[in-house]
Amino acid sequence: MHSIPKSWLYFVLVLLVLVVGGFFLKENRPILDKLSKNELIYVQIKNGVNRPGIYEMRKGDTLKYLIEKAGGFDKESHSLEYDLNGEIFDGQVIILGDR
Repeated sequence: MHSIPKSWLYFVLVLLVLVVGGFFLKENRPILDKLSKNELIYVQIKNGVNRPGIYEMRKGDTLKYLIEKAGGFDKESHSLEYDLNGEIFDGQVIILGDR
């Protein structure tokens, strides 16, 4: 009976690790994105929230998270008018509403 060369076993093992690792990365993308996005950014929100101002956020944060951090929408603003899942950027100035 012939034995399988060790080089083939190593090749199959490495291939298996790459396939399983790729599946893990694909299925856990949100977790990995949060871990890799630790860069601080600063965003200003002017109206439409209860506490307008400049906020320290993390790269990859969304408008929804910024609005939550700023005390939520004020009485005149309507959440349906905005893309709350949109990513915010460093130095961005956001003006909600028509004041």
